[in-house]
Amino acid sequence: MPFRILIAAVTAVLLFAGPAAAQGDRETLEALYTSMGGSGWTRSDNWNTDRPLNEWYGVATNADDRVTWLTLFTNNLTGQIPREIGSMSQLEVLELYGNNLTGEIPREIGSMSQLGYLELHNNRLTGEIPREIGSLPQLYHIKLHSNNLTGEIPREIANLVNPVDFTLELHNNRLTGEIPRELARFEDTINPQQGGVNL
Repeated sequence: MPFRILIAAVTAVLLFAGPAAAQGDRETLEALYTSMGGSGWTRSDNWNTDRPLNEWYGVATNADDRVTWLTLFTNNLTGQIPREIGSMSQLEVLELYGNNLTGEIPREIGSMSQLGYLELHNNRLTGEIPREIGSLPQLYHIKLHSNNLTGEIPREIANLVNPVDFTLELHNNRLTGEIPRELARFEDTINPQQGGVNL
């Protein structure tokens, strides 16, 4: 294939992928609104409208219109976190704490490669902590405490490669088993002023 044609083809793919990915984020947010009782939220400004996503309450986007922040804490969310949330590959911050969410944390969350900040505490979530979160390269802040989570603490959490200022809070659940020895590697790198492990 001639070089110019190849460049044109790659450019066309990138131009198509950008809007398509942004549209995918919009569809995911619409699924989230339905699954988590959007009609009863305390605030839902511009949700499920044709307004730009960064004008939807609690949503921030980047220059490509991809969702990077989703902050809907203490907003009367109910129901379950939908599996579709895993398709939001540019999401960096997910804050859904202080609501009435039930069901399990979807394993698809392990596909959110840019996620660094995860706060789902003070809900009524059940099931096990997904092992998949241990594969997220940017994740350093995890608050899942004050739910009804069961099972063992996944050893995979110790795979997280950013231990500086690492925060892990899992207390006030119904977890069983031993605390993974692998978590000990965080002891010398945690700054008590900024992070910590509370099991």
